[in-house]
Amino acid sequence: MTSSSYFRFPHVHGDLVTFVAEDDVWIAPLSGGRAWRVSSLQLPARNPRFTPDGKRLVWTVVQGTAPEVVSAEVDGGGYRQLTYFGHATTKVKGFTTAGDAVVTSAFRQAEGRHTYAYSVPVDGGSAEELPFGPVESVAFGPEVGDERPVVLASVLSREPAWWKRYRGGTAGKLWIDADGNGEFERLVPHLDGNLADPMWVDGRIAFLSDHEGYGNLYSVLPGGGDLRRHTDHEDFYVRHASTDGGRVIFESAGELWILHDLSSAAVRLDISLGSASQSRRPGLLKTSKHLGTVVPDDSGSASAVEAHGTLHWLRHQDGPPVSSRPPRVSGHGSPGRSTAAASLTSPTTTAWRRSTSRRLPRRSPTPWSLPSRQLRLPYPLQPPGTNRKRHCRVRFRCGIVRTGNCRRRCSGA
Repeated sequence: MTSSSYFRFPHVHGDLVTFVAEDDVWIAPLSGGRAWRVSSLQLPARNPRFTPDGKRLVWTVVQGTAPEVVSAEVDGGGYRQLTYFGHATTKVKGFTTAGDAVVTSAFRQAEGRHTYAYSVPVDGGSAEELPFGPVESVAFGPEVGDERPVVLASVLSREPAWWKRYRGGTAGKLWIDADGNGEFERLVPHLDGNLADPMWVDGRIAFLSDHEGYGNLYSVLPGGGDLRRHTDHEDFYVRHASTDGGRVIFESAGELWILHDLSSAAVRLDISLGSASQSRRPGLLKTSKHLGTVVPDDSGSASAVEAHGTLHWLRHQDGPPVSSRPPRVSGHGSPGRSTAAASLTSPTTTAWRRSTSRRLPRRSPTPWSLPSRQLRLPYPLQPPGTNRKRHCRVRFRCGIVRTGNCRRRCSGA
């Protein structure tokens, strides 16, 4: 069964895969099938990661007004908040070789784009800033003796899929410290693209790039040679790639794909959610925030209400509101004039026409059908988005008719 949900931010460990859908974290078998929900906060979440031992999950979810790093056990329970940064840029990016979570955030910086990397203990404790400066992500390589290689991704202005084929000065770049001595050099500087999500996979460095016009997965040797492309997605970008050191899992167009190794082809995971698809259910409109004109009828028992660019007939005591088509410009009327028309379908149906020209209109609206109760509008209806300038027409005893700020003598007065 194919799910209609949109999967994002996957990660793999053993025979399980975790991802975000419907603003919660889920786990599913890697072989496919039905997923089960880990969190039930229904708040914006991203980047769930299995800890290196596979017993816990670490991710960010909005707590209060900003995302914070939280943790929970894979088997359920043990929920705990690990950070209190209070900044919108906080993200989980992976783990250090010691098992601490790598978190990027600009919570101590004057510029929100300058995210720094921090190590956060998964069992709780203070965050420690890593000595890399402004970075988007950090990937630690396998330690060999005293060599502790690390690859950094520079700060991005936007995710590559949000700004396709961007080639400006803030495009993503990769930097590598091959032996851990603190000296970095550009990795694949000849690639003219937006590079992101570096990963160490079987001794190679995998990353996302759109230098060939589409976002796909590539890999190179630590020295920058032997460039290989591992995916061939042209309709949608490859996004949110992550690895367990041997396999790479990513998302494209809301579907999860996995490479079991860098020499095999990507395979789509057939996963379904055991939920009612909260994100696809119809949402109620907040009429109070988009309330326009309200015009009661002569008896005061009902009103014509404009909201969200549509008209509704609303009874004051009982009965549901009845919708109508939006006001439209009609071609009826004398040459040189335009008329605004609208209609309502209800037991108290009325249809009317108002002249929008400067000439004084008739004293009563011209109905298109005989209504059971005539609805008189104090000014002509206008399409949504236009200036609703109120035109008041008052007839004085002297015969002067006042229309807005304009006075003219009525013929025959």
